[in-house]
Amino acid sequence: MNLLALDTTGKLSGIIYEGKGGGISIRREFVAEDIPYILGERKISIEDIDRLGVCIGPGSFTGIRVGLSFIKAVKLVKNIPVFGILTFDAMVKVFGKDGMIMPVVALRRGYYSASIYKNGKIIKEPGTFTHPVLEKMAEDMDFILVGKGSKFDFETKNVVEVDILSGILRLLKEKVRNGEMPEQEIKPFYGSRSIAEEKRVKKNVEFIPAERKHLNEILKIEKDSFPYPWDRKTFEKILLNTHHIFTIGVEDNGILGYIIAMREWDELHILNLAVRKQYRKIGIGHSFLHLIIKEAKKTGIKNIYLEVRINNETAISLYKSFGFTINKVIPGYYYGKEDAVVMELCLS
Repeated sequence: MNLLALDTTGKLSGIIYEGKGGGISIRREFVAEDIPYILGERKISIEDIDRLGVCIGPGSFTGIRVGLSFIKAVKLVKNIPVFGILTFDAMVKVFGKDGMIMPVVALRRGYYSASIYKNGKIIKEPGTFTHPVLEKMAEDMDFILVGKGSKFDFETKNVVEVDILSGILRLLKEKVRNGEMPEQEIKPFYGSRSIAEEKRVKKNVEFIPAERKHLNEILKIEKDSFPYPWDRKTFEKILLNTHHIFTIGVEDNGILGYIIAMREWDELHILNLAVRKQYRKIGIGHSFLHLIIKEAKKTGIKNIYLEVRINNETAISLYKSFGFTINKVIPGYYYGKEDAVVMELCLS
């Protein structure tokens, strides 16, 4: 069987071919014009290819689009079955060792996409993480996998560079051998939103007071955001209390998040801040905080404070970026199970 796979998602993109006789040809720095050359060396054409494999990401936004656009064009014209392969799966497959393994792909602006595998099986779905959070996760790993040529600035000794392209070919062969059905539609996995999409979302968000009719959506976000979510009665009481600020961010797709704060004389207590899962990491939480601080200054508030789980490094980093400082630790604050840190921002 003639197999052709390509990866355009990272620094060492390329194409790889394996023919019926088992011989392998590789070309780095993928361009479409290379394919006829590689196949010509084997005296075959694109019509002789039985299966195609393509890396769907995460990785470079532009690179992912290039690879998928080419594959879709070939599939449309030649009707060759195509398999989409996740970068992380390819990394783990080519590494081939057991243990707790975290494949990582650098995104941009200090964010990384990562997943966790145990003995070859995924146990944590792909997600987007900041440098501090990922560094904490890395402490429990036997190996950290990165693509060859990737930049990785973590101070840890268990980092291993792997050839993603070879992993894609191995997985393609495995899928064919197992008789798996190819995808009808290959969808990209970017790991995070593009800059253009982030700007579009943030531009279209409208911040308005919450109402009772919004509670169903709010409760879904709440349950998806916290290990100890508030119930409906708590939100209903807040809606009736004039001392509370309860603001939601809405867009065409519905409610993106909310912030709740309570006025206490010349202080403001931020009680809750949550963002819908698929809209995190694009500045919505930042916008909520900017809005609440601006409102506090208008009304003569001198101090803003809040509690946050001591292990919620993402939230703590966000608050620190606004000038909040850690004041103290409250043991067992969350139902006697988790400690909280109190953070404060002085406005006077």
